Amino acid sequence: MIGNYSNETISIPKNIKLGYVEIMQDDSEILSLKLGYVKKSMICKKKQNLDDINSYSYKDVKINSKLREIEQMRAKDLLEKYADVFSTRHDDLGYCNIDKHKIETENNDPIKKKPYKMSLLHEKILKQIVNDFLKAGLISPSKSNWSSPAILVAKPSLKNASDVSQPQHYRLVIDYRFLNNITKADVYPLPLMQSSIEKFAGKKFYSKFDITMGFYQIALDNKSKEKTAFITPFGLYQFNVLPMGMKNSPGTFQRVMNKIIEPLQQQDECVGAYVDDVGAASNDFNSHEILLENLFKAVREANIKMKPTKSEIFMESISYLGHILSKNGIEPDPKKIEMIDKIVEPINKKQLQSFVGTINFYRKFIPNFSIIARPLFDLMKNNTKFEWKEAHLSAFNYLKEKLKEKPILTVFNPQYEIEVRCDACDEGMGAVLVQFEPDGQKVIQYASSSFKDYQKKWHITHKEFYALYWSITKEFSSYLYGKKFTVQTDSKSITYFRTSKTMNPRLIRMITELEIFDFEIKYKS
Repeated sequence: MIGNYSNETISIPKNIKLGYVEIMQDDSEILSLKLGYVKKSMICKKKQNLDDINSYSYKDVKINSKLREIEQMRAKDLLEKYADVFSTRHDDLGYCNIDKHKIETENNDPIKKKPYKMSLLHEKILKQIVNDFLKAGLISPSKSNWSSPAILVAKPSLKNASDVSQPQHYRLVIDYRFLNNITKADVYPLPLMQSSIEKFAGKKFYSKFDITMGFYQIALDNKSKEKTAFITPFGLYQFNVLPMGMKNSPGTFQRVMNKIIEPLQQQDECVGAYVDDVGAASNDFNSHEILLENLFKAVREANIKMKPTKSEIFMESISYLGHILSKNGIEPDPKKIEMIDKIVEPINKKQLQSFVGTINFYRKFIPNFSIIARPLFDLMKNNTKFEWKEAHLSAFNYLKEKLKEKPILTVFNPQYEIEVRCDACDEGMGAVLVQFEPDGQKVIQYASSSFKDYQKKWHITHKEFYALYWSITKEFSSYLYGKKFTVQTDSKSITYFRTSKTMNPRLIRMITELEIFDFEIKYKS
């Protein structure tokens, strides 16, 4: 029987676990709970407190509302069938030992650091977080002769917090810099972001998932645990799982995810992971349903759990790795563009570097990006004094406006004809890869680069030929190799490069590299 014996109304959210049922032996002892033992503080009076304990379920996964009714039902049935692959709380984690993380320090002496000083309030908050980690089994008390200092880092939510003493507004971070310096490097690669984006674009159905506190679900080699020990003002602890901040943590996590999803790869289906961001794409509902079921099976077998509130299935488009992917192609995420548009004019080099670094992520959407942004790059040079002038403001505003035009890049299709268009000027070069589709020409990708000082001294013909060489062999080679294509140029002299009898060694080397590509040059004045 469940009863409310307090004097206040208690709201219980749906799907909350109220308890557990266990078959007891006949001789089991039953302990009674005497009236008055339950403290008022133990009663969850607010829905928010209950949500903290059990805040979500598989039913919180977003399903495309535009699906037909029968498709909606099938999507819900699939989620219910694999409800256990989704976390029910922030600390409801799996434990995957497919590839245990090892910390190899060779013959180096143990790192021993003292705890960092902190305020009494921060020490109290840190202790609460450490206790939560202990209860979750993520860490254990340690007797290690290794120690790295713990730090308390504020989350963005702290800015709007009414109570700054709440631990949910802070993050436990361990300063592993000194340990990382003596750790043998694991060079396992992360996927190329551009390749990850391109292979998903152009499909009809999309799904995406986020691994709940991803690193904390990966097993740690027993001999390495003592090396993860971190010191606080009140004690020494060590991790039982893969910590964040370790030199090789991303590589280990990516290796594990690749082992999980590699068996799922099919010719017409796409499934991939960029660290803890998992994506899937298909051309029809049935194929996508099968793909998701296989993915859920693989995740279940690996004992990995995903966060339902950050998961979406059977969508027409998704935001993935800072881009919007759909059947139409690839475009910048509007939320990211809105953030860029709100950036004010920089007043120092640090702010300028932040802006350029942010907008550089979307350079492939902006024609002649490097040439336009040249004044900004020049202003960031070490020996240049920061003086914001009209040329800098013009480039700053132009780049933001070009992104606000919502450019869309099409998806490369080897069945269609493609063309490279390149050009050069005094300051740099630009190129665009165009695809001829039934409904017209569409851009696959833009590319640009500024000339170095010694390149600026070249003759314009040399610059234009280098633009052709660079665009084919460097920027677009993954699309062009093994496929016949055309190159459009407004430089007549370039059209004769194969028959010219007088060339310097540099041009001969570039021509040799170009010979492996099958292309025809078209002159357009």
